[in-house]
Amino acid sequence: MPPPAGWRSHTRRESIAEGLSHGVSFQAMPPANPISDTSPDAAAVLDRCILALPPIDRLRKGCALSNRGRRQAMVAIRHKHPTADESEVRIRYLELAYGRDLAAEVCRALEERAS
Repeated sequence: MPPPAGWRSHTRRESIAEGLSHGVSFQAMPPANPISDTSPDAAAVLDRCILALPPIDRLRKGCALSNRGRRQAMVAIRHKHPTADESEVRIRYLELAYGRDLAAEVCRALEERAS
């Protein structure tokens, strides 16, 4: 996806590329923790149900949950940054999910591609 027109001149995007994000520190998401509000017995039942599914259905459910989480994160980013265009939302998601260094590297690659 090429960067939007005016990418270099937009100070907000430049600050994201530098990892500044207007003073907001995004952190990479921590590893998933076990569900803490589910009793051990209920978790065991859920595990048995999931393991009883064919592998392809487990994969589909895992992908669906991952996609849902990504969509919810994007909605939250749009809510927090209502003036952000789609490219900025995606960069902010990359920073949130994969860390500041990767987001900055993607910004640099998009800038190089545009020039």
